[in-house]
Amino acid sequence: MRRSLKSASALALAVAGLGCGSSGSSGDDVTCGPGTKLDGSVCYAAPVHVADAAGVSSDATTSAGDAASDAPLGAASVDFAGVTAVAPASPTSLFFAWAPATEVGMADASAAFTYNVYVATAPGAENFAAPTISSAPDALSVVIDNGLATMTTYYAVVRAVDAAGHEDSNHVEMSAMTQADTTPPVFAGATSVTTAPEASLTVAWSPATDMLTPAAGIVYDIFLSTTSGGENLNLPGAVSAPGATSITITGLPNASATYYVIVRAVDAAGNADTNPEDTIELSGVSGSDTIPPVFAGCASASGVDPQSIAVTWTPATDNSTPPTLIAYDVFVSTTEGGWNFNTPTATFKATGGAILSGATVEGLASGATYYLVCRARDLSDNEDQNTFTRVATTLIDLVPPSFEGVSHVSDITANSVTLNWNVPATDTQTPTGEIVYLVYQATMSGDEIYGDAGAVLDADVAGDPVAVSAPGASSVEVTGLASGTTYFWVVRAENRARLTDSNTVETTATTLESFQNNVIPILENNCAITGCHVPGTAPNGLVMTPSEAYDDLVGVTVVEDAMYVRVYPGNAMMSYMYLKISETTPPAGVRMPADGDYLDQTDIDTIMDWINQGALNN
Repeated sequence: MRRSLKSASALALAVAGLGCGSSGSSGDDVTCGPGTKLDGSVCYAAPVHVADAAGVSSDATTSAGDAASDAPLGAASVDFAGVTAVAPASPTSLFFAWAPATEVGMADASAAFTYNVYVATAPGAENFAAPTISSAPDALSVVIDNGLATMTTYYAVVRAVDAAGHEDSNHVEMSAMTQADTTPPVFAGATSVTTAPEASLTVAWSPATDMLTPAAGIVYDIFLSTTSGGENLNLPGAVSAPGATSITITGLPNASATYYVIVRAVDAAGNADTNPEDTIELSGVSGSDTIPPVFAGCASASGVDPQSIAVTWTPATDNSTPPTLIAYDVFVSTTEGGWNFNTPTATFKATGGAILSGATVEGLASGATYYLVCRARDLSDNEDQNTFTRVATTLIDLVPPSFEGVSHVSDITANSVTLNWNVPATDTQTPTGEIVYLVYQATMSGDEIYGDAGAVLDADVAGDPVAVSAPGASSVEVTGLASGTTYFWVVRAENRARLTDSNTVETTATTLESFQNNVIPILENNCAITGCHVPGTAPNGLVMTPSEAYDDLVGVTVVEDAMYVRVYPGNAMMSYMYLKISETTPPAGVRMPADGDYLDQTDIDTIMDWINQGALNN
């Protein structure tokens, strides 16, 4: 079956009615249109041009007394050459094709047409008062999908109908037999790909041939890619009109870009050639794009908070850039006419395949009046030049948010923590979901310094927050902390006017000890020294160099006393290593280091904390 891209919707037909335009068998049930004459149960047309699928033509004979006028039905302004191809689409369906009609003497020769297809089982027997099927507007082909008798020859006339309902009166008739068709066309592929203006390409080919579909009924699928061999041969980028030998593909998303092209011929039954054994691929460069989008500018502008103005627009259209990829520049000035159209105040681009119809310009002054112009820009940076102006004033906000402050610390690691708050902040003008939270940090309780609200800068700069949450969050991660260090934090809420609450609720936590940063230096300075816990001389095989220490310590049974392990994660008092460095009389042997230069209490506590925290390899 032909794809819907190339045909109108399917219409089941009663075979008994095709010869006479009625389901009845009596002539009284049949009404003939102009240019036809009723004979029994058949409406005969004026002299017709009859051509079979092979293109053989002859004149059919009409009944005596038939109205042999070729005068148009309704208006002489419709110029249409009639049907160009009839071919089997399946054993019970037919495909019909034609070239577009025109409106003679009209300025707009591309006015929409529909096409009436009249089908009969005998030459010249079409009932022009009742089309068998009508096409969609501007369609160039249609399929009568099923309902026809198999291995039966049908005759067809196609007539064009303009927007005013005027139908031409051509008598061009073609015929084809319903039958199965599984043989694809013979086709040599594209012959040229040339540049066309405004991000377009023209692709040409020599006509394909087919056993049952005339050349005028063959359509061509055009597959495109920006990389050689990247064409998706299941999804054509364009489809030609029936019988065409070239197509200009407009609206390509990339101007002045190289495209790779494969063309395949498709017959009325949907059989597609696969080109020769080596698929023919040609390339060409799309034309440059100089046409800006069509855009009406800002439709509205209104202040939404003390720093922001929301603007809306009707989405722009463009000759090449898809609506989802059009960018919108908003120019803002405190005086009318004061815009710098070389530097937009804000630029907005859609994400996720959306089409933008508005945005919010932020970072403005509270209670100020602004003049705004919106412009659309395509992928080639062509921008429309409208100066349609909207005026809006930002809101005034003097009230900071209300916030109870931080509640607890979680997810403590050697270098980060997560700060949480149980109750979100509220504000008179900023929605809860848009409030952000600023984190102020100190290493002594009460030493937090609160500077200007705003973006995170540097934790070493007094007054700068060390972290800022996402809008509406209920927690924020603080990173870059030193291991084994106690910190204090205050969290404050900030609204869209950059007003911050003044709570001083403080929470504290100590980051975990780090094996690499805190424990290894102790071992290197006191244990992994020449003649001691180094490879070759290590007592009981215990090596404490950086690359060996963790594996030799954690979870390893003590050689001297099997009831202990060297490091028992989570329990320093069950860890032989800790007992050996902290006890005057350890379970076995002597206190370490053996030279009597014992570790100071700070180092002992560091190792104890590391073990009790799970002895992580961090």
